[in-house]
Amino acid sequence: MEIPYGYIEKQISVMTEEMESRLIRFRGNNKYNLNQSTVLLVDDGIATGATVCAAVQWLKKQKPKELIVAVPVAPKYMRLGHNFLFIVLPIYIDELV
Repeated sequence: MEIPYGYIEKQISVMTEEMESRLIRFRGNNKYNLNQSTVLLVDDGIATGATVCAAVQWLKKQKPKELIVAVPVAPKYMRLGHNFLFIVLPIYIDELV
């Protein structure tokens, strides 16, 4: 099944507009001000670590006072062969629960 690139681009645009609209409707604006806030990032489970890494990178740019990651389920070792959760992730966050 081949999906035209133009269709994909259009859907990305439509979904982005919808997300912006919902942010404004539920929060009153679409701006994030996490500067000097304590942020709790909750992930329902880490598989490869890619999603939590992307989220942590974005959050760190917002300059929170403290960044805590909470995850109930994660593999002990990631693809790279090292203990990602307990060696690499703590470099970027303040606490892992």
